[in-house]
Parts: sequence; C-alpha cells; structure tokens
Amino acid sequence: MPGSVMNRVSKLFDRIALRSSHRLLVLSFFPLHFSIWDHKNPALSKTLFLLHIGLFLIWQPFVNHRTQIQTRPTIILILAILGIIYMGGGWAQTIWIVFLVGILSSYRLEALSEKLIFLLLIVYLLIELFAGLIPFNTKADSRLFSDTAYIEYSTLILCTLAFLAPARITSFRNYNSDVLYSIISISIVILVAMTTLIWMSYGIDDYYLALVFSLMTLAGTIIAFNLVFHSSSEIGLLAQLRDRYLLNLGTPFESFLLETAQISESTGDPEEYLEKAFDNLCKLEWINGFDWKSGGNRGDAGELKGQAYLSQFEELEVRLYSTHELGPAMATHSRLLIKLIEIFYAAKCRELAISRSSHMEAIYETGARLTHDIKNLLQSLNLMLAAANSRSVQEHDSRLFFKNLEIISQRLQQTLMKLRNPETLSGQSVSIHKWWNDVKQREASNDYIFFNEKITDGIEIPEELFNSVIDNLLDNAKKKHKREPELTIQVGLKCTLDELELQVRDSGSPVPEAVVKTLLHGPVKSRSGFGIGLYQASKQATAHGYTLALIGNDENNVVFKLSRN
Repeated sequence: MPGSVMNRVSKLFDRIALRSSHRLLVLSFFPLHFSIWDHKNPALSKTLFLLHIGLFLIWQPFVNHRTQIQTRPTIILILAILGIIYMGGGWAQTIWIVFLVGILSSYRLEALSEKLIFLLLIVYLLIELFAGLIPFNTKADSRLFSDTAYIEYSTLILCTLAFLAPARITSFRNYNSDVLYSIISISIVILVAMTTLIWMSYGIDDYYLALVFSLMTLAGTIIAFNLVFHSSSEIGLLAQLRDRYLLNLGTPFESFLLETAQISESTGDPEEYLEKAFDNLCKLEWINGFDWKSGGNRGDAGELKGQAYLSQFEELEVRLYSTHELGPAMATHSRLLIKLIEIFYAAKCRELAISRSSHMEAIYETGARLTHDIKNLLQSLNLMLAAANSRSVQEHDSRLFFKNLEIISQRLQQTLMKLRNPETLSGQSVSIHKWWNDVKQREASNDYIFFNEKITDGIEIPEELFNSVIDNLLDNAKKKHKREPELTIQVGLKCTLDELELQVRDSGSPVPEAVVKTLLHGPVKSRSGFGIGLYQASKQATAHGYTLALIGNDENNVVFKLSRN
C-alpha cells in the first residue's frame, strides 16, 4: 500500500513537472529568498531552506527510477545534510547558492524564453549571494547602500517575473549539461567573493566598493589572459587544458570507434556502410538522427527532428539532429565520429573504384588480344562472301544464309573498330523499320515472340546502340533459358514521334537483389562472361540520350526497357 501511494505521488510530480517545469523550478526559489532575508527567526529560515532544497530536488531529480538506493547510507547522508544546514547557518546557504549557480549555468538552452528564465534566476542567485548572504556572514558594512530593503524586494520581483514567463522547460530533467561550464561558473563566483574580501582586508571598508574593485580586477585579468593566450600565441596553455578536457569526457566513444571499424570490415558497399554506421551512432542518447549526401546519393537514419548541425567533408555532407543544443565538447566529439565515418567511406569508394578500374583494364587487355583473331575471322568471311556471290544461287535458304553472313561481316567490322578505339562511339544511324526486320530475320531460328504496337516511318536510330542492347539482353535471356527450359522470351518495340521503347521480357525468375544494386551501374559477378555487357550498354545508351533500365523484377515477369529521354 505505501509503495502504491509513493508511485502515485511520483507520477503526479512528473505530470506537474512536464506541464509547468519552469514554474516548479522558480517556485523552489521563493522559500530560499525568505530563508536568506529572515534573520530574526533562524529556525524558520533553516526550515524554509530545507523546503527549497526539497522542491528543487523534485524538479531536478539526481537519481532515476533505475537507481537502487540503499537505506542506511541514505539516512546517514540526510542526517549529515541536516546537521550542516542547522549548524552552518548562512554559510551553508552560501555554499548551496554557489552550487546552484554552477548547475543552472551548465544547462544547454534552446529557446530564447528558456535562456531568459535561466538568466533571471542566475542574476537572482548572484544578488542573493553578494547582497544578502556574504555581507550578513562577514558582518560587512556599506555606506553606499545602507538600506537593503529595496534589494530584497527587487530579487522577489525577479523571481515573480521568471514564474510568470510563458515557457515550459522539460528537457533539462535529462541531465543535458556541460560540466566544464559549471566548474568555470563556480570558480568565477568564488574568485569574485574572495577578491572582494581581500580588497576589504587591504583597507577598503565599504563592502560594495570592494565588490566593484573585485569585478574590475576580474575583468582586467580576463582581458590580460585573452591578450597573452591568444590563438596565435605559441604558449598554448588554455588550448592544452581544453584538449585535455575534451579527451576525458567519460562518454562511450571508444566502443563506438571499435564498432565503426568492425562495420567497415564486414561491409563492402560504401552506401550500405554509411547506413549501418549512422544507425549505430543513433544509439547515442543526445543524437536523434542523421541525413547525408555523398555525390549523387542521399540517405538518412533515425529521426530528423530537433536542432541540425552541418558537417561538410570532401566526400560527405552530414547533418546531425539533436533534441538539445550541443555544447562545444559534444559538438567536437560528434564531428570527430562523423569524420571517422567519412574516412572509412572514402576508403571504400577508392577501393571500389580501383576494383572497377582493374576489371576494366583486364577486359580491355583481353579485347586487344582478340583483335587480331577477329581481324582474321573477318577476312575469312569476306572471302566466303566473295566466293558465294560469284555463283547464281536462287534458293531461299541460301539467300537467307548469305544475308546473315553479310550482317555478321558488318557486325565484326564494327566490333573491330571498337576494339581499336574503345572510347569512340559510332554515329551510324539506320531506319527503325530496317533494324527491326533485320533483328527478326536474324533471330528467326530462336523461339522468341516478337510484337510491336506501332512503328512510325522515317525514324532513325543509332544502330550500334540498339544492336549492343538487343544482343546483350537476348544473350542473357538465352543463358537463362538453359537453366529454366520453360521460360518464354518476348521482344517488343514501340516507336512514334514522341515515344520510342524497346522491351525484352522473360517469364523466368527475378534478378537477385544483390545483383540489382550494381546491375547497369557497374560490373557484376558472372560465371559465363565478364559481367560487364549491360553496364557498357547502359553507359552507351546514356551517351546517345537513351536510358536502359530494369522496370520489372517479379517472379515470371522480368522486363528490361530501352527508352529515349
């Protein structure tokens, strides 16, 4: 029963904190105000101080629901805190306010209203400290401000303004703070207080005048440090301290570095590596997601919401999305992790480029070796044609035979030209009617189904391109037919003034997904060839203003289409 009551109370406080988090925070400062300025009743002052600490701990719990709290050490700690508060009096309040300044200044703020509220609270705490607590604890006098009543009421007005401000601060219950800012703030407050006391001990009797001298001394010291430890200076003391801080944050970067390297070893494709690496980084609690651009490729991981931080590198442009504003340490570490991913990605791109270059070099070397053999074959075919034309043969089959020999001779001549100069594209055009009839005649012995919707007269096409595409597609279909005897192959043509499409369709099994990623975009693994035919045909189509694409890849329906752009 007590456990359920505590759970209900906890849920109620969480609901209040989510709806009006900043009002709960400011509300905790009203008891602190009255505990500081009520010097006539010490018992009431200490009770109000305890009430303030309790309200502040409700707003910002220092333990979460997964933390196991041991009863005996907790009781001892609470008793020790109570003893310090009741025995320490004003000095306990002084230490607590210095600690509060460090906490509030360490939070990373997003909205302007949130920044304004925290600024008002920090100013309020500093006034309470330097105008209320330190003069009371040190029994310091001031002729400049003998009546402090208006200071007391002005701090109360600051609290009221912060309470009425329209904002809802809920994200700061997630410990999104930077410890370096907290340490610096606490050090500055302590330094100002000690400098003020030193000036008073050196003959300045007025407390507020000593405070002004202390602030001027601190400002002069900061200016001197900025001049001495400039970024162009070779001393580099502050830079060393900053780097040491950045390298000792206590965050799990080592494990993420190891996981990123392992992903690189297990993934060969650069784009797939990016997806896995950024998915892994999204596990970090301050990161919502990423989107990136590499060349012409784009991708994203996680949720693209919150503040965006752009990182641009040679091979990669990345936006990191975070719910909270990243401090300089977290921003630097995140950029280092993204840079590491970019290095691995660039290495994989270079590895892929080298692999393709080696593949292409091997093919061209093989083609150079075959040039001589094809030249001899072409000469033999020309001799056969010359001998056959000297005879008067009237049979239909013989004419078809000779026609095919002429087509083979022309194709071998074109192949020989390409082997001599692979980068040169043939500009020879042919009528679409003639080309279509030649294809049907040449492939008449195969069980292909030819159909055409409409062919407009007078349209010229690049002969070499269409021959290369149809030969590669039909050759692949023939090899597939050997593995799947029941497969049917259809070749279709549609040609009008506005549209030109050539399709090769088969009823076999779909192309594997692993092959689809690189098909038409690079060499693929092939057991019966170089695996480069469709890649070269696709590049050739692009150069002529056409597009070769796989438009269907389903079971019993695999369709390749060559279309005019």
